Amino acid sequence: TTVDLESRFHSPHRATCGLAQTFYSHSYAQWRDNKLPTEILAEYCKNKNLPAPVYTQIDNTVKVGGKEFYADTTIVDETETTKKSNEPLALAALNQWEEVEGGTILVPEHVEIRKLL
Repeated sequence: TTVDLESRFHSPHRATCGLAQTFYSHSYAQWRDNKLPTEILAEYCKNKNLPAPVYTQIDNTVKVGGKEFYADTTIVDETETTKKSNEPLALAALNQWEEVEGGTILVPEHVEIRKLL
């Protein structure tokens, strides 16, 4: 298989690292990207000339480009303590980015499988 890394880097679908469905701050399924979901979402809003995301933890919502997205904002940290975070909200908006005006489908997290023959 030949992969053109230049195309992957410049793709509007953010093909550099797939988006997970759920945000984990630790454990084997922890966030693997070098940017947090809030940073990625802010960057996408800036690039699309949209206002900055508005997070409301009371309602568990984030408003982006006139759309509201919902997610559970409770995460468990390394000490098994539960706390509120905006990361799940940003991730929910990113996973549904195509619903935002001018948005495209972003690459989801996936596992490549091949036969061993």
